[in-house]
Amino acid sequence: MRKSALFLLAAIAVGCGPSYGPQGVKSPEEILDEQLEADEEAAANQTDTGGPTEDTDMDKRAQWDQHQSELELIRAARSAKQCVGVVTSEGPQGKAKVTLTFSPDGNVKASDINSPFKDTPLGKCILNAMANVVVPPFSGADHVIDWEIDLDAKDEGGEGE
Repeated sequence: MRKSALFLLAAIAVGCGPSYGPQGVKSPEEILDEQLEADEEAAANQTDTGGPTEDTDMDKRAQWDQHQSELELIRAARSAKQCVGVVTSEGPQGKAKVTLTFSPDGNVKASDINSPFKDTPLGKCILNAMANVVVPPFSGADHVIDWEIDLDAKDEGGEGE
């Protein structure tokens, strides 16, 4: 029994053994210093992953979408060509040049049409059709587009410049 008590006492002494490192409560400055050292080590060990080298989907959405804008303008130009019936054959004919200013939300902010069509029922009808164009939202400043509508042709919607 004496041996087992001695063994138990030795096991307790080894288990409680000497402690390593400082004892007691750390001050806030000591804790902060440890955290700063850990951050410096992490920054030194961190490798540059390079990040995205191409535009992300959000970046692409934020840019002016030329393809989708052209599709919307072609549709509107086809609709504008239906305005030809509002005037007689003596009215202006040929190519109408429409200038559209798009705000970043994708709506037409301002519209204008060239001289022979300006202030005519046909010109107003064309501007009404083109002013209803909505393109995908984009970032940055207003975007201005000049668009031609051939009022003599029957198949084509128009083409941008």
